[in-house]
Amino acid sequence: MTRRLFPYLLSRSKVFLWFWWIWGFVYAQTPVSQNLEVRWDSLCPCEASVVQTFYFDRPSAGHLALYDWLDAYASIHSSVGKILAERYRLDFHFSTKKQRGFLRIDTSDTSWKIKRRGGTVVLSWDTPKDSLTIRYRIRLPARKFTGMGYDKDGYDLMNVFLQPVPSYATGRQARYHDILLFDRPVMPVRTRIRLYSPAEEWTWQANAEIRPADNGMTEIAKDNNALHLAARRELFHVFKLENHTWILDPASYKSYSDTEKALALDRVYAYLKSRNFPVARKIMITRLDLENFPVYDVNWLPVIKPFPRDFRLSVQLLYQTVRQSMAEWPGDFRRDYAFRTGWEQYLVMQFVETHYPYMRMTGMPVRWPVIRSYRMFEVPYRQKYYLLYRYIARLNYDQALALPADSLSVYNRSVGTPSKALLGWHTLNMYAPGLPDTVWREIYRHADRQVLTPQLFDSLWRQKGGPDISFMWDDFYRTARKIDFRASKIKRRGETFLRIRNNGGMSFPVTVEGKDGPVMFGGRDTLMPWPDQTRRAEINRTELYPEINLRNNTAPAWRKPLRIRFWQDLESPFHRQIFLNPELNYNLYDGLILGVGINNKTFIDKHFMWQLRPSYAFRSRSLTGQADFRYIKRYVRPRLFGWSAGAYAKAYHYDFGRWYRTASVFATLSYKDRARKFMRGHDWSAEYLFVDKETAGPPGETTRYGVAMLSHKWEVRGLLRRYAWESNVRFHRLFVRLESSFRFRSFLDKYRQIECRTYAAWMPYNRTETDYFSMAFTHPTDYLFKYPYYGRSETSGLFYQQYVYAEGGFKVFYPHRFVNRWMLANNVNIGIYKRLNLFADFGWGASYGQKPVFHYDTGLRFYLVPDYFEFYFPLYSDLG
Repeated sequence: MTRRLFPYLLSRSKVFLWFWWIWGFVYAQTPVSQNLEVRWDSLCPCEASVVQTFYFDRPSAGHLALYDWLDAYASIHSSVGKILAERYRLDFHFSTKKQRGFLRIDTSDTSWKIKRRGGTVVLSWDTPKDSLTIRYRIRLPARKFTGMGYDKDGYDLMNVFLQPVPSYATGRQARYHDILLFDRPVMPVRTRIRLYSPAEEWTWQANAEIRPADNGMTEIAKDNNALHLAARRELFHVFKLENHTWILDPASYKSYSDTEKALALDRVYAYLKSRNFPVARKIMITRLDLENFPVYDVNWLPVIKPFPRDFRLSVQLLYQTVRQSMAEWPGDFRRDYAFRTGWEQYLVMQFVETHYPYMRMTGMPVRWPVIRSYRMFEVPYRQKYYLLYRYIARLNYDQALALPADSLSVYNRSVGTPSKALLGWHTLNMYAPGLPDTVWREIYRHADRQVLTPQLFDSLWRQKGGPDISFMWDDFYRTARKIDFRASKIKRRGETFLRIRNNGGMSFPVTVEGKDGPVMFGGRDTLMPWPDQTRRAEINRTELYPEINLRNNTAPAWRKPLRIRFWQDLESPFHRQIFLNPELNYNLYDGLILGVGINNKTFIDKHFMWQLRPSYAFRSRSLTGQADFRYIKRYVRPRLFGWSAGAYAKAYHYDFGRWYRTASVFATLSYKDRARKFMRGHDWSAEYLFVDKETAGPPGETTRYGVAMLSHKWEVRGLLRRYAWESNVRFHRLFVRLESSFRFRSFLDKYRQIECRTYAAWMPYNRTETDYFSMAFTHPTDYLFKYPYYGRSETSGLFYQQYVYAEGGFKVFYPHRFVNRWMLANNVNIGIYKRLNLFADFGWGASYGQKPVFHYDTGLRFYLVPDYFEFYFPLYSDLG
């Protein structure tokens, strides 16, 4: 034992970790109080000088770690810059340093040393100290970036000053970057601030005790560091209920009267009090809270408001009250993000079911019979969470609940993960009725003295005698597996059995109609006796758990009634659904094409989807259309994302009086990187395409032909930079063609971007006698009929001017634009001003038996809608 232990302890990496843990636990200083003196600059109201003093419980040497979250605004490549890029916002990345703000520490004091590392400042000193004073200057960022900072209407300050990083009993410190979650762990430190306002017109408020003093000074006192300061020219709306105070931003709630706000707060407080929820003494709700923590259902439509006014106001106030109250509890809420946000959403859902039991997912009940027949207008409000989770789970972009907030994609962090976590709490409440609320009431009693973690809940659950819920923590919480069961009726040896298959591989209790209580099921395939006096068995009828597919839960399978609807609707497990969508299209030879899309696709994807698109062409006076069939299978694995296979066929005119018909079968294998939030991935595809054309001449090689294709696509998605590489090889009995293209796009500033594309193609052999299958510098022939040409056979006129960004991609029409051996082309677009770009193309090409040729062109590009509505004006080329 000793021989094995010493090498383990003496390895260099392990010794470093042990030393860091012991040193941080023994020598890290924990301040018990802090005083701040903040003087705003009268000439520059967004800058202030700060004197901050920390007081320790014992004088000793050591170090102090402080959050410096303004450091994230100093660089566009910081954590804040990355998260804003994920949200597709460009203002921050093309701003000046003054607009982004800073925090500069005065290092003239030599009694301590400073180290800055990724949003954290570490101060260390050798001589014993019972207090430590730091002087620094801050400049607030512009509010337009994240809602925090300064603008002409006032201040919104959160996480602006240096704040102590908490140390837990294990010595671990949660040194996190700022990713605009405002979720830093709270250290119980008594805070006193003397604030000198730059002007008398500002009215200051905070979620703390605040009192004005002489000489324009404001004093603020709070018992922990979850401090939120705000200032406005208008008076804040203050409401008091018993010992609790709500401070509402005047600009955010100006459309509501004082009576409406008072009634809503009274309703919210009564609900939380009935659940023994410990509401914070002061709740301040400003634009910062509403912009960064919105309620996504009550204000998602800017014009149409399907929810009543009192409902929208009550839900917003309840959510902000619960969120801010829980933010003051001890805990690492970034690490346990789903655990906390799921319960916040669960309280909101219970509030709606208590006070608004008639509320539907889309708002108030609809009275019109035609619209009311749609399922999306029938389901109750709580179905919203099932829809939000199933939408992302069917696409396979959901992530495990155990992941910290900074590892989640934008959708999962905002909607997907909280919805899935809420469904977990709902499942527990139905599995053990009332017990989750009982355990949480026990947590509420000591919320200010114990660290909130999933382990705490699990231990209290066991103490209350709750049933085993290891399936929740092991599978539902720690993995991204899906819940999907399939029921079938079988007979063996004269006996009838119910067979349940676990397609998702997750252990979960299954409710079977005719059985008393849920049945635990965790295998791939199981048999159980057929329920007595049951003609048809159904599992998960009451949706005890969030299953992603309810259509195969009935045994024996029965012919479900057909339901036909215009447009799309929610998925109904009790009907076969067909949707009719009017469609309008156009090409030069068919004219206006009016048709209807007949499909089975609901708002969320299915494994098998089909679509028939019959249409009538008014110019050719003929029936046209196409059909698509696709099957998708997805996996929860680190790399392999899933596969899909399908077929499609279509028939249109490619010239006046001449048809073309295509039919294709294909298969795709997809890989995506879950650790990188699905922003990077590549696909492998195989396809065989058959083309049948009507020609005026004798049948030849361009009349009927089939092309086999193998392709690969690699893509890195992002707002600021995007990379895409596509390669394919095409086989025909008369030629083989290899192609590859690489595209790069990057923003130069908010309105200008640069885009580069390189295209390379090579035909190892080519036995065709025409240029129909050759590479083109401009206007490709599109022998696969996949480009969106309006007049694909035109050689002059307006429709011949249509530009397709493919193959050579040149904008000038050359007399001999085809080559049949090899081609190398480059396309560059550089932004000049907003929608006006400068383009340049250059490349080489060669045909068999001929010398290589070189072409180039330049000009201006103006676009209204990128890739759809653009104008190109060539100015100069090798033709002159």
